[in-house]
Amino acid sequence: MDCGKHRQAAGVTNKSDLNMIEAGFNLVGLLFTGIGAWIASRAVIITHEQATQLSGPYYGGNNALRDSLLTQSHAARKGLWCIVAGTGLQMVALIYTHATW
Repeated sequence: MDCGKHRQAAGVTNKSDLNMIEAGFNLVGLLFTGIGAWIASRAVIITHEQATQLSGPYYGGNNALRDSLLTQSHAARKGLWCIVAGTGLQMVALIYTHATW
């Protein structure tokens, strides 16, 4: 099977074009990763007031549960920021590698 014919039919004429297409797909994938981390963070990061409500404000509340929820929320925030930072660094490296200046 001659891949050259398929590349020419798709309008891709050389290796440089293929590299730019690859870089584009990588960048889009990394953007999805960053956006997904942001969406996930919205679901797991809670405020002190939300933790108090979730731990049951009736009969004095459950302070241990509230504190545990807040600890988990802070850990999730740190972890998701690491994902976003790592994704950003990968994007910079990809752009730098494929830059044509």
